[in-house]
Amino acid sequence: MQREMQRLYNSGFEIEPRILLISCTYSLPSFSEDMFSMLDFMAIYSNEFAPGVPNLHGDNSFKFSEVAAKKESVRAAIKRLVCEGFLNVIVEKGFMYQITDSGKKYADSLESSYAIQYKYNLLEIQKRYSNYTEQDLSVLIREKAVKSGREEV
Repeated sequence: MQREMQRLYNSGFEIEPRILLISCTYSLPSFSEDMFSMLDFMAIYSNEFAPGVPNLHGDNSFKFSEVAAKKESVRAAIKRLVCEGFLNVIVEKGFMYQITDSGKKYADSLESSYAIQYKYNLLEIQKRYSNYTEQDLSVLIREKAVKSGREEV
């Protein structure tokens, strides 16, 4: 059972609903895999990026190690969401993804306290970082990771 729980944690299955929530909540017309990964990380560990906003997965001193590990799970989740008709692929400066009406309908049905808090966290991140490019967010996360690593030593 423990092994199966580990496979679910940050798996595509777990990340799929969050990708749909990002697509519906964050004001961008389309998203890259990296943008999904970064926004998901920022929403989960919001207190790092928006002080006062609670972390959804608690305070974890190894949280920044999740950034790299998450990429494969996000890629798998996106593939499933495209196959299920919840995301469309747009070829524009690489592959970009846009939510479909079916995806919006599914995302709107997510009403758990976790989904509500996740959307709130995304909106708080958007308030602070809406003018950041994908590259700017990558630099921000990397700088915070380096700073966090120094503080742990």
